[in-house]
Amino acid sequence: MTTAWPDTAIKQMPFQALFYNVANSNGRDQVIKLQNDYYKHTHSLLPVVRLDLLANDQQIFSYHNEDQTTIPMLQRLQPHN
Repeated sequence: MTTAWPDTAIKQMPFQALFYNVANSNGRDQVIKLQNDYYKHTHSLLPVVRLDLLANDQQIFSYHNEDQTTIPMLQRLQPHN
């Protein structure tokens, strides 16, 4: 039986982007969840790339701002004296 990767292994994987197929109705929601999970473990944000095999303009791979998750920026707190 194969075991799952330990949570720390994700930091060593050479991921460059996350992809989803527009033909999958849940694909966008699933990849945004994956993007958030990846960020929580690595503090790195991977871009989401849309895959559309039936694109009329033949741009099968495309980047769209609305496909990206919003990660709240942490504000540095100033120490109170």
